[in-house]
Amino acid sequence: MFVNASTLDNLGSMLLGLILLLTGAKAQDDGGDLMDMESMMGGTGSDGPKVTGKAVVIPEYTYIEQTTRALQQLALVIGVAFMVAFLFMVMIGMEKIWDKLEEKYKVAFGKHTQEEEDPAALVGTFKRYKN
Repeated sequence: MFVNASTLDNLGSMLLGLILLLTGAKAQDDGGDLMDMESMMGGTGSDGPKVTGKAVVIPEYTYIEQTTRALQQLALVIGVAFMVAFLFMVMIGMEKIWDKLEEKYKVAFGKHTQEEEDPAALVGTFKRYKN
């Protein structure tokens, strides 16, 4: 069996990549960041975010606008609920169609298997112990 140089080169580069991946990924629970909470908040240094004295303007809506927005949000929630119910019904329908197709396939090709009896119907009889 002959192995050419390009195969060995590809194998070597894959092995090197695997070794680098395994050695570089050990114990990085902090993600390589060594900052404490004060440093993350920005601190008082000049490196922190610039804060301007402008207040945030929150628009005030009339009752009609608030009601319209609330109805839009309610319609979205109800729409998602209807979509989930519709997709569930589609899934059930597809399962029933699949069962019908499977049954027709078994009848057409003679691979019909005898269905087992309901285990609850066998309670109190010795049929369930027979094979």
